[in-house]
Amino acid sequence: MSQLSSNPTDLQLIESTSFSGTDTAKYYKGELNSQKMMHSPNGRTISKINPLLFVARTGMWVYQNTLSPQLSRECPYEITCSNFSKQAIERFGLLKGVLISADRLMRCNPFSLSRVDDSKININTQKIIDYPWWYK
Repeated sequence: MSQLSSNPTDLQLIESTSFSGTDTAKYYKGELNSQKMMHSPNGRTISKINPLLFVARTGMWVYQNTLSPQLSRECPYEITCSNFSKQAIERFGLLKGVLISADRLMRCNPFSLSRVDDSKININTQKIIDYPWWYK
């Protein structure tokens, strides 16, 4: 305790920092990101009542609204991994969307991020560009 109190700048920093703000998970507010619920692929009625899609949809909503704000990590991608997953599942269906999402999550680590091609970085936002519709 004596070490902590001997350095007032640390205490001032802790006191001045807001650890719970109103703008949690601000990266979900971007143009291609949202915390809205995932839509059924192609709007088919059978897809709307699919229990696996319901579990994926609910899990993604819970992650984005409860877990992700607690992680407090800035996403290096223009489209966050969870929004990438939602868009991939909406576009390609549950099976292929999950596989594409797994590929993205495997590339979201410090080792892979150090090898990103400069042409895939947005100059304005300094974020990595990777869209689910680039997959076939």
